[in-house]
Amino acid sequence: MTNSPISLTRNQTAALALGTVVVALVVVWLVLSIGGNGTPPTSTTTTSEPPPTDTTTTALETTTTPLETTTTALETTTTTEPSPTTSGGVFDEVGAVDAFVEDFAEAIDAGDSSFLFERLHPAVKATYEDDICRAYIDDRVLLIDDYLQVGPVIGPFDSEFGEFPITSYEVRVSFEIDGDPTEEQAVFSLTEGVVRWFAECS
Repeated sequence: MTNSPISLTRNQTAALALGTVVVALVVVWLVLSIGGNGTPPTSTTTTSEPPPTDTTTTALETTTTPLETTTTALETTTTTEPSPTTSGGVFDEVGAVDAFVEDFAEAIDAGDSSFLFERLHPAVKATYEDDICRAYIDDRVLLIDDYLQVGPVIGPFDSEFGEFPITSYEVRVSFEIDGDPTEEQAVFSLTEGVVRWFAECS
């Protein structure tokens, strides 16, 4: 059987048409597959996070320095006369009276009426008013010149001053008052280890 050229041409045309349709279908399928089932490209945004901030809290170092409190105590100086003692360590009453006679003379020369009033025997102060004794010291005793011990200390003696019993020592002294030289027995006593003197404040 002889093939017709016209028939072959038609067959070729049909095959081409069919191929074209197939290609078109494949293209459509691909488009649909990509458009319908495909996942659209995801927009990827890269966010640069700032470097981590150092959140370490540094505590301020607080140093508490206690205030230095300096308490300065008032210095109180108590002058205590050395107590004469014997070689055996016994209080030397006679030596204490000898030493006080010198102190008494120095107080007169210095015009130290406070010392003289302070060392008056309590029996004297109990007998006379303070103002009278102070006046006696200022107007009489401080007028004395050249007060000297001219004899040894003798005693002790049990005696009285007014209504008060006392234990006394006597010392012979010389002095001048208003230019007149005088000698007399001065009377002293120890009260709690302190030598005191006597006067008739009149």
